Amino acid sequence: MDDSPTTRANQVLDEYYKNADYEVNGSTTEAKKFIVACIRLLVVQDRSKPDTRAIERELNYARAWLHSNSSVSTGGSGVKHVDFRDFRD
Repeated sequence: MDDSPTTRANQVLDEYYKNADYEVNGSTTEAKKFIVACIRLLVVQDRSKPDTRAIERELNYARAWLHSNSSVSTGGSGVKHVDFRDFRD
């Protein structure tokens, strides 16, 4: 198995492209994978390149999207409890 830097960079790019549509799919799993891919892209790319700023913006957006959507998919704070205190027959 080739473990060269070029191969690793291509694998990271594959994950980035494969999970970039997390928002369209409504997938928190894909959003998590996209976040990891963004972080790895920032590591493998030269920090002086201007396109790293775009990746950082995408990473921040993905984190915010995941934060606002993960409670709904996991049943966290999105669960409503019924209250019958003011119910009248």
